[in-house]
Amino acid sequence: MSRISLDGEEVNFEGPPPGSVAEVWALIENHLAGAGALVDRFLVDGVDWDPETGAVPDRYETIEIRSISHRESAARLAREWVSGGEALRTSWKEGASRSLRTPWSDFQAKSIEILQQTEPLIGSLNALRDLAQQQGLACFDDLTETTNSLSGALETAIDAIEAGACVAYSDAAAGVVYQALGDTISVLETEVAPQLQEGGAK
Repeated sequence: MSRISLDGEEVNFEGPPPGSVAEVWALIENHLAGAGALVDRFLVDGVDWDPETGAVPDRYETIEIRSISHRESAARLAREWVSGGEALRTSWKEGASRSLRTPWSDFQAKSIEILQQTEPLIGSLNALRDLAQQQGLACFDDLTETTNSLSGALETAIDAIEAGACVAYSDAAAGVVYQALGDTISVLETEVAPQLQEGGAK
């Protein structure tokens, strides 16, 4: 008989376990949502599976599910941005220099690439800010300020890209964007991640 476990505990259904992997995912996801948690890992016969990236297996013998709380997931997200933050800042700093040494028509594609690497950070910051507000965390005000600052800095860079203004782009990339990214990484590392992990409330 198929076996399904959640965080090491066997899941008992009324009747036989669902025959569909997708159905198991939906049931567990709904159950965890009610408990303020998410699916962290979903292993089908020992292999990681995700409905968004993997084909649905025809059958299964065992499904092992590991959950994570919203706070833990958010703390992990903050730490991931901290981990990659310095490389992102370096990309902007190097881009500022290259934009003055390279014809804009040759550099423009790279400027857009650097921007696209950065834009998901704004989405992450907005999600973290919403959670910080819901949880009453002390980092909410600083997170709001740094999010707004980074958004404004990126808008300045976008205006320069759209205008094809290499000097304005260089000034923005090495100036407001570089500084805002540094401030953002600092807030994520020293305030957001620790408070989500430990529960620092106002």
